Formats: sequence, C-alpha cells, structure tokens
Amino acid sequence: MSRHNLFKTFPHLKGINRHDRKMVERFLTAYPQWESYLGMVTDNYDRCFLNIKIPAPVNPTERDLIIASNGSSLVVHFDWHHTHFYGSERYLDEGDIRNEVVIEQLRQGWKIRKLTNQDYTIRLAPPSKSWIIFQSENLIFNDIKMFINSILAEQVVVFIRMAKDQWLSSGWCQPAMLPAVLSSLTTKYPGWTGYTRSWLGTYNKTYNSAQAD
Repeated sequence: MSRHNLFKTFPHLKGINRHDRKMVERFLTAYPQWESYLGMVTDNYDRCFLNIKIPAPVNPTERDLIIASNGSSLVVHFDWHHTHFYGSERYLDEGDIRNEVVIEQLRQGWKIRKLTNQDYTIRLAPPSKSWIIFQSENLIFNDIKMFINSILAEQVVVFIRMAKDQWLSSGWCQPAMLPAVLSSLTTKYPGWTGYTRSWLGTYNKTYNSAQAD
C-alpha cells in the first residue's frame, strides 16, 4: 500500500514515519480483524508514532494488548509488562576488540536459524570503523508476530508485582513455569503482592505471599 493510499484509508495515521507505515501493512496482513484498533500518539516534540490497542476478550482494561512504536523500537505491551523489539540497525562500540567476537557469535546464531543476508547484513561505517548490523523489517515483524500469537494462545502468562496501585516489576513465562516463578518471587520479595494474567483469563489470579508458597 502506498503512502497516499494508506493515509487515504486511515487519515488518522497521517504523520507516522516510513518504518511505522511498513508495520501497519504487515499488521493488516497478519491481523485484518484489528483494523479498527489502529491508532497514533504524539510525543512532546510533535513526533507521531504507531499505537495499536486491542481489548482483551475477558475483563478488558485500559492496558490490554498494545503494540506501540517509540522511534527506535516496537514495543508489545500486555497489561503492565512490555517487551521491546528493536529496529533496523545496531551499532557496536568503535575499536572494541569484542566486536569481531560478537559478530561471529551472531553469524553462528543466524546460521542455526537459517537466516540469510536478506535478514541481516554487516558493514563498517567509515571513518570511525564502527560495525553496523542491519536487521530486516520482515524479521523484526516475524518475531513480534510470534510473540503476539503466543499471548493470544495463552502460551505467555504475565506476572505483575505491585505495591497497592504502584507497579514494581513484571515479567512473563510459559504456564508450566508459573509455579516456579511464583515461588521465586516469594523467596526474593517476602510479603510481595501482585497478580498473573493471560489473554483468555485462564491464568488470571491475584496473589499474596501466602498464596504464592
């Protein structure tokens, strides 16, 4: 979809950058049922960012599933937990001898995942000779889609640690790991309170330290 056609169809998105426009196209292809949830937010510098808010099917709140751009990454929020998926480039420190080690580790990882130069490329950026690693937008979106689908299928449960109405910390795990996670929280934070949440509500529960033992 061209920029003109995108803004003609979704005039309320006018102002988002090229990266966010590409992500809109990918989201509409993968999740056409979410078209009505496409939105945009503006920061204090009048910069426009993609913001997609999908209500949960069970006990919806103001913070259900949110996919948001912040300029340098896309962020998937579920309740008060969020996960970053970083953008199209990464700089390694100038002159750091570990760069070559890091790059070789990345190459081995890409080989295992059967990725090609269409997914990642590496080059030097003169005159500083810094390494720059470019990651394809397709690969970024595939990672995001995999995570979102895991949330929708309740293969991801978020756990939120609170003090009254104040967020303290959060994370996510697979359902099978939940008892171990709750036990670890009790050991690390005696007297903690919080809750767990999943997309369809199967694992929705409020906890205190006594229940989490």
